[in-house]
Amino acid sequence: MNKPLISVIIPAYNGEKYLGEAIQSILNQTYSHVEIWVIDNGSVDRTKKVAQSFPQVHYVYSEIADTAHARNKGASLARGSFLAFLDQDDLWTPDKLEKQLTFLEKNPSLSAVVCQQHIVLQPGCTKPHWLKQTFLDTVQPAYLPSALLVKRKIFEQMNLFDPTFSLASDVAWFFKAKHSGLEIALIPEALVTRRIHSDNASNRCAQAQKEILSVIRTSLQERRTKVSVIIAVYNGEKYLAEAIESVLAQDHPNKEVIVVNDGSTDGTGAIIERFGPRIRSIYQTNQGLGAARNTGVCASTGSYLTFLDHDDFWEKTKLSTQMAKMDETDPLIFSHVKQFICPSLSEEERKQINVDERALPAHFAGNLLLSKRRFSQIGPFFEENVVGEFVDWYARALETKVPIVTLPQVTLYRRVHTSNMGRQKELYDRTEYLKVLKKGLDRRRSHATPS
Repeated sequence: MNKPLISVIIPAYNGEKYLGEAIQSILNQTYSHVEIWVIDNGSVDRTKKVAQSFPQVHYVYSEIADTAHARNKGASLARGSFLAFLDQDDLWTPDKLEKQLTFLEKNPSLSAVVCQQHIVLQPGCTKPHWLKQTFLDTVQPAYLPSALLVKRKIFEQMNLFDPTFSLASDVAWFFKAKHSGLEIALIPEALVTRRIHSDNASNRCAQAQKEILSVIRTSLQERRTKVSVIIAVYNGEKYLAEAIESVLAQDHPNKEVIVVNDGSTDGTGAIIERFGPRIRSIYQTNQGLGAARNTGVCASTGSYLTFLDHDDFWEKTKLSTQMAKMDETDPLIFSHVKQFICPSLSEEERKQINVDERALPAHFAGNLLLSKRRFSQIGPFFEENVVGEFVDWYARALETKVPIVTLPQVTLYRRVHTSNMGRQKELYDRTEYLKVLKKGLDRRRSHATPS
């Protein structure tokens, strides 16, 4: 079995004092299938000579004195399927890569892994004011590049390190990863030694604090406008790819796509895998549409929610159009919908279907956008494995008297075909819809004030 290649990237600037030890800690790894890239940010000391004294090192000189640029440059040159980063003054324990890679291979749903760190004050250096004694006395969680091992595809999906931050690009990356819903595990071993000395970039505290505050503000703003798109699918191999593509093509950039595979027995899983890290996927045993949507909601990280059936698709301005109409009333926002007969149906099958193909106002899950706060207020979809879960949910929404807006634009194209859930077992479905309506009437009676 071939071992995956790990690319290790070291950004370096005037690092002659520590760089050699950092490189040696990579060469000492028990996992040896690695390549090492040193990206020199315009050093004027012996950094180049130190790096090139190791024949295993790929050395690249750059006149751009920026750590984020150096890490991104190294990632663009790297050939490994996993990326690791090491600051020029940090050190790894010999088993760092082996333990982290083993953990990721045992937990394939994870995107990346970090570890604990030992913080060490170099002899003769004054302890900076931010360095608490407890940091030196105990191991600390290390959400920093030197502790990170990440799947390369995931890193590329994350838009790399942000060069607008000279000191906090790593902080910005981890914030973005968290709010994007990436699964990053923290393993308990201390596999990194972080050396504190007078030349650390982190000693420029005022600038660092200013950038970190900017990262937090930006992160909060992104989170406020993030939309979680939930696609629940059961045996949807025919149409799922088109549905997902219509979400990825949305001109609203701040979104996540969560596909919940509700126990499909066809090729749905293979379709989902084709999209790789562009979407998040969840598999569960077959529990029904309502349960699958609730699973997606629980996994979501956005402040807004929207849903799409696997056999429908959206106009590419769907999210931006609806988000533009969100205001302080926190409404449920619907739109117009166009239904169409599936082109793959035979002429005989088409004759069995009567569809009004005009653009019409409608209240479906697929053309709804709402805040997560409103969803929590109304409550989850019922989880009986029958039809009518959205009819029941919408009835409860009306009972809570939430504001409802229906836009004139068409945002949803609803495919009609012979295997639509609503066209299967029609008499059974009518009975289930009647049950849903009866539940709504019972709730209204129970809330009514006696005369």
